[in-house]
Amino acid sequence: MAGDQFLNATLEVKRKFIRRKAGEMGLTVTSEYRNDPNSFHGKNRAIDVAGAPAAMARFFRAFEPLAREKKGVRELFYDPVGAWDNFQRIPPVGGHSDHVHIAFDPPPTSS
Repeated sequence: MAGDQFLNATLEVKRKFIRRKAGEMGLTVTSEYRNDPNSFHGKNRAIDVAGAPAAMARFFRAFEPLAREKKGVRELFYDPVGAWDNFQRIPPVGGHSDHVHIAFDPPPTSS
């Protein structure tokens, strides 16, 4: 899915796309919604995936352009490779060495 397609997709389409890409890379979804009002998981806008380290690095790199180019990926954390938060590259955040965390925005509203 190209950047603008991901950006403009509904939350459900984004969730399905992320799940499918994870499966294609041999990764397992380990977390989606959880009762945590202070996280994107609590807003049903985050997914964690886990598996082989090389596959997690590939997954991170596949979604990194969407974070860098402001195309709907709000957070992307995988400590061995790096982190993105609010479209900014940041140092590893800790607690994400055994899984990749990806959080995403709803589609933009038209004015």
